[in-house]
Amino acid sequence: MYARIKRGASGRGITAVSEDGSSFFVPKSVVEDHALVNGQELEEHEFEQLRDICQLITAKQKALDLLAMRDHSIEELKLKLKQRSFSEGIIESVISYLLDRRYLDDTRFAEIWIRARLRKKPESRQMLLAGLMKKGVNRDIAQNAIDTAGIDDDSIVEQAVTRFSKRNDDPQKLMQRLARKGFPYGLVKKYVNRFFSEDQ
Repeated sequence: MYARIKRGASGRGITAVSEDGSSFFVPKSVVEDHALVNGQELEEHEFEQLRDICQLITAKQKALDLLAMRDHSIEELKLKLKQRSFSEGIIESVISYLLDRRYLDDTRFAEIWIRARLRKKPESRQMLLAGLMKKGVNRDIAQNAIDTAGIDDDSIVEQAVTRFSKRNDDPQKLMQRLARKGFPYGLVKKYVNRFFSEDQ
């Protein structure tokens, strides 16, 4: 015998415990599916197989919990599962499961992320691209999402000038600041000049 199925001290919950003391919780669905009973003995390969099944179920549930809170990119979700010590094999299985069911979709994530960012503040296409890639979204997918978002450069730059000019009444410094944020310099100059001309 390598391991044994044990019921918790409170009489609730089932755990698989090996001879060396390592253990893991067995979800009720697995207990029922595999007809596990208290005191049942397991060989090493049975213990490892059961552990993998339980880890996969736990990882799937954790991923679904994270997605219920907000959309994630594929790489972002992988990283969060890795931080919770799930193995690469388990993580890949979970990602495949989620992709097959369209619970995970980088194109949808990029579209939602862009809308959320632009609701908070005006941002250049360059900054949006950098932000999506930082989230692990493929450059082509990120660029396509930006292209199809209907972002009007003139409108975004005009919003940026109006917003940031409140903190800075020096036209030259404002132009430099907005150019550093990735806004096209020609448009920045046009709207900064117009803003200060109207302001005066």
